[in-house]
Amino acid sequence: MPMHPALQPHGLAPLLELLFEPDRQEAGLAALQRAGLLGASQLDDWRAALRGPAHASDNGDLIAQAKLLVDPQATRRGKLAPSEPLAVLAQLQPLLQWAQTRGFAGLTGARVLDLGAGLFYPLSASALLYANGAQQATAFEPWPIHAEFAASALQSLVLAVMDDPARFALSGVDPATLAPRLAQLDLRHLARRLQDGEGRVDLGGVRLLRSLDDLASGSLDLLFSNSVLEHIDDLPDSLRRQHALLRSGGFACHTVDFADHRHYHDRRTHPLQCLADGVLDAINGLRPPQMERLFLAAGFQAFKQPKLAFPPGVFDPARPRHPRFAGLPETAFTEWVNGYLLCKS
Repeated sequence: MPMHPALQPHGLAPLLELLFEPDRQEAGLAALQRAGLLGASQLDDWRAALRGPAHASDNGDLIAQAKLLVDPQATRRGKLAPSEPLAVLAQLQPLLQWAQTRGFAGLTGARVLDLGAGLFYPLSASALLYANGAQQATAFEPWPIHAEFAASALQSLVLAVMDDPARFALSGVDPATLAPRLAQLDLRHLARRLQDGEGRVDLGGVRLLRSLDDLASGSLDLLFSNSVLEHIDDLPDSLRRQHALLRSGGFACHTVDFADHRHYHDRRTHPLQCLADGVLDAINGLRPPQMERLFLAAGFQAFKQPKLAFPPGVFDPARPRHPRFAGLPETAFTEWVNGYLLCKS
């Protein structure tokens, strides 16, 4: 995750370190105000966020944590907020409903995998699926997670579910059942266990893994991802492994974002800039028809649920394209976000 665009023009790395030294936080906040990055109305949110997880002394960790706090509503819409896993499940739920029309029996008793669970709240979406009836919800994240943020995010989610369970109940699930299921999870010393286990932990009903080799073939009823497939370099191999992990009759639900992701870190970058310069910054560059052929080659039946198209004029067919995108139809460049339901027969 690059430095937030608002910070890029400023030499603020030393300043941001002040935020993580308790005796100097107010000086750091005042400096951010002087730089025009904070308003007086935002100070209480930032102070509350800084009272959250303990903070490491390593500069890289400090800057990574500071990025999370740049959101001016840090405690309401930041990476630790319960709204984050809810947003993931909002993408998943229409695909789940679609799967049910094709034979998926529902979450109750299901064995589920979150493929690419994220660095900051890797357990949260899996915990919500477990609360909604899954027998075993596994979060897979191959990269080193931020243990204290992961623990704080899950603990915040549990409290939010207890406060307003209806907000987190998926369609057809009794909200009264969610909190008792979450109460079964072992959250003791969670940050330390995540740190000591190098990102692996079993809470009982919810677990975090760093390797898919820990899962047996045919052991899953459902797997899902949200904006993950576009980041996988060897997608054919990943799809073959997904196919092997699912039982016969199992389903994979994927939401894929086909924009140039540089656009999300700097809005001055065109959302299809990669078509012109050929730069693939943390994405594999596959366009929808290319990815869809890979689904079929891996042995899946594939169904597409278009979610979002680029507005008219974003894709300019007259603009020169990099050779890697030659030969593709114009429709390959107008689809922005698609949902895919993959079935293993």
